[in-house]
Amino acid sequence: PMIVVQYHSDGFLRGGTGDEYPIHAFAARGFAVLSVERPAFFAEARPGIRSYDDVNAANGKGWAERRSLLSSLVAGVNMVIAKGIADPARIGITGLSDGASTARFALINTRLFTAASISTCCVEPKSVMTYGGIAYADAMRAMGYPSASQDAPDFWQPYSMALNARNMTRPLLMQLADEEYLLGLETFTALREARQPVEMYVFPGEHHIKWQPAHRRAIYERNLDWFQFWLQSHIDPDPTKAAQYERWEVMRAQLRPAASLP
Repeated sequence: PMIVVQYHSDGFLRGGTGDEYPIHAFAARGFAVLSVERPAFFAEARPGIRSYDDVNAANGKGWAERRSLLSSLVAGVNMVIAKGIADPARIGITGLSDGASTARFALINTRLFTAASISTCCVEPKSVMTYGGIAYADAMRAMGYPSASQDAPDFWQPYSMALNARNMTRPLLMQLADEEYLLGLETFTALREARQPVEMYVFPGEHHIKWQPAHRRAIYERNLDWFQFWLQSHIDPDPTKAAQYERWEVMRAQLRPAASLP
């Protein structure tokens, strides 16, 4: 089995961007780990780019930046599979911030990944213009996102986990900072209502990059447990984790096939 860690691959990494996915601990437990460096912005190849607003507009049109990142990610994973290193039926994906956005887009638009864990969430039609605040809403509208009062399912379909909830069918772990968790509630609620395998944890006193050592340790351990359960069918015999595995076993029993994707 393999775990993908994003989204910058700088130096001797412990857990990828945000340090939540313990590369060496995964490797010690029998996983291959692919540490991905994101490619250049899609907008960098476009003519007439003169400002950051131009960059955002070009990247956002037709989800061009997200499609570019997904293409790069899929190419990298397929290279590892072709080398005989990774089992194509047991690939997990992780991410924080832009990496979490790539992970979500990948789960919606490809069937390549079997399980996922994200550190930040989400951009959804009913909540992104509300819970991010008015300055965030103004910035999102400048990038071409619909306003809160617009119903634009065609725009949102490639990127909204809430709109695609019935077809997700891959276990998703969300470990979020309390500063940001409101943006994840629409996704979590939609997946839960669709009886998809999802868990969300909220860490108090945390920000975009989580800093408290006790939280970092809990996040590390839960990510190890999560991927070992879903990709290796391994259960930690620690009796304090019994309730966790009972929930996950129920999730696994309720999994159902989804519509086919590439």
